[in-house]
Amino acid sequence: MPPYQRENGQWYSNFWAPDPEKPGSRRRYRQPLGIVPTKKAAEVAERQLRAQIEAQAAGAPTSSHPAPSPSASPSRPANPELPSASFSGLAAKWLEVAIAPKRKPKTYQFYEYICRVWLVPYFGDREASSITPVDVEALQAYVAKTPRKKNNDDGEKAPPGPKTNNEILGCLSSMLATAKRWRYLHSNPCDDVGRMSVPRAKLAFYNAQDAARWLTTCERLEPDWYGFFLTGFRTGLREGELFALRVEDVDLNARRLTVRSTYGAAARRHETTGQAIPVHVEGTTKSGHDRTVGISPMLGEVLRAHIGMRKVGLVFSRAAREDGDAHLRLSNILGPWRRVTAAAKLPAYTIHAMRHSFASQLVMASVPLSHVQALLGHSTIKMTERYAHLAPGFASGHVDVLDTIPVTPGRPSSTSGASRPGKVVGVTGFEPVAPTV
Repeated sequence: MPPYQRENGQWYSNFWAPDPEKPGSRRRYRQPLGIVPTKKAAEVAERQLRAQIEAQAAGAPTSSHPAPSPSASPSRPANPELPSASFSGLAAKWLEVAIAPKRKPKTYQFYEYICRVWLVPYFGDREASSITPVDVEALQAYVAKTPRKKNNDDGEKAPPGPKTNNEILGCLSSMLATAKRWRYLHSNPCDDVGRMSVPRAKLAFYNAQDAARWLTTCERLEPDWYGFFLTGFRTGLREGELFALRVEDVDLNARRLTVRSTYGAAARRHETTGQAIPVHVEGTTKSGHDRTVGISPMLGEVLRAHIGMRKVGLVFSRAAREDGDAHLRLSNILGPWRRVTAAAKLPAYTIHAMRHSFASQLVMASVPLSHVQALLGHSTIKMTERYAHLAPGFASGHVDVLDTIPVTPGRPSSTSGASRPGKVVGVTGFEPVAPTV
């Protein structure tokens, strides 16, 4: 008899097998099979349960400490009061119910990839409630030593770095937090596991002189792309935001534009398999909020000539594809970017360097970090603070004020023979040019 599903979506076993407690007799097993996405998965879970019961009835030795295999686990929850939920089934349900309808397609694609490539192969059909902090730290160690498909600069496969390791842990933590809310867990084992230390990446940007050289070279070699790249350097928009920028969101008279959406690669779920299918979609900005960015006089002149008399439509576009989509894609701009960078004899940074250059040049021009944060659309000042060290006098300017404090000889302190400084003068109104980080 095949397993059956009740109205609550839970699958249940339905088979006869020997009763381990009554040798020679048989009993019918109708019990939850956990969160499984399909009938086929329920049949697999039922076969595993039946094999374990038959082995137990035959007197096969069992151990409360299974072999140290990533997918080895008991078939029941660590706590009998909790409903059964295999990790693989929980992952499928989490992606279907908690992620796909509520998160951006790109976020779903990212989480689906982590589950498919790392988490589900590691934990398999293990009971979710049996996962402990030790298991989570073992996962961290496993990821840190497992080569991935992407090759490093030496042409050899290398394991993911600390940042990717933390992203995998974050995905697992989010999933188990949802399982706790669904009453499949009493606690989230990831809460007791620390993240790995991530070295701060070197900020890749062009200073004002290098950016000017890049743009001059672009105007000469790739004039059709000059307006696009000038907009990137002068507004700090992300590539996807440039792709989605529309004429109706550009106010040349007021010299400002409004960033409302972004366009890029994402994924949609296959109706039958549930797997992610790569697509390109237009959606909300990364922060989920609109923002306004000013237009410099030079950029205003270029955009006015580029837009002409148009009132609606994409500011930057290509010939429409078969499906009518005229948005630019990353593949369209990589060639011009690389050719201009090579011709200008500048470091071969990624296209995102336009955004870093915009922010860095503003900070070096003494624009307050809070203003730069608003222009970039950062949700918190923490992201913007990585540019703080570029502010004029960030280090020496702060400490130079110490030399302006006159020292008045006085009685030595009880703990030192040094003189006490006198009254501070000459620094009224001193303000640091940028917050420290």
